[in-house]
This record gives sequence, C-alpha cells and structure tokens, in this order.
Amino acid sequence: MAGEEKKRPANEKASIKPVSEEVVPERSYIPLAEATPTPRYLYLLRPASVTTEVGIIGIPPGTRLALLEEREEGFRVSNGKAEFIIGRDVITFNHKEATAAYEAYVETQKQVQAEIRQKLEEAHKAEMERRLKMKGMTD
Repeated sequence: MAGEEKKRPANEKASIKPVSEEVVPERSYIPLAEATPTPRYLYLLRPASVTTEVGIIGIPPGTRLALLEEREEGFRVSNGKAEFIIGRDVITFNHKEATAAYEAYVETQKQVQAEIRQKLEEAHKAEMERRLKMKGMTD
C-alpha cells in the first residue's frame, strides 16, 4: 500500500554503522598533496566575516571548513552555508589548535560580556540616582 512503511521482523536488528573519527595531522600547515583524502577539512583559527548575497555572516574560530579548492590567495572553502576564500594565515589542519582557538574565543567573549554587563549596571544605577534627585527637586 502506498505510503506505508515496511515493518521489520522483531528478530531483525537495525544496522548501525559507527562514525569514524577524523584523523587530524599534527602540523598546522600541510601541503594539499599530503592532506587527508577528499573531502578535506580545515579549521578557522580566528573569527571571520563573510559577505554573501544576503548579508554578512560571522564565523567563529574552530569552525570546520570543507576545502573546495586551493588558490593562489588562499583556499576556497565552505562552512555548509556559504562558499568563500580564506587566507592561509587564519586556518589550520590541526583540530587541537582549532579547539584551543575556539576556547580562547569563548573566554574572550565571556570577558567582553561581563564588562558590558558591568557598564550597563553602572549606567542604570547612575540613571536611577539622577531620577531620584529630580524627584526630590519636584517634591
């Protein structure tokens, strides 16, 4: 019957294939001839912004990028949503380096957020004091 799923006998098990772990080279830069087989992946070391047809997207460090093509000016890569050219100085083939870059980025973002939160609290407090003074003048 159309649209019906074929039922598996109770004694038949679903086949589950294990996901293999990606082997990451120890060196930061590896010539493409020595890099992992297609598809090749590399990782972003610093935040990047990419201009697309619909706007600008931010890509954090540690992001895995699919290597599409080596070019003189760098690599043509994809993050799964956009294709763009990235310079050799902001990428690595080393997953550990990428993880460290991401963790440092997250820590920096936390510090920036804490500073912003503190400044907002100080501004709010100053505004409340100003309003109380104004209210005291009108009473």
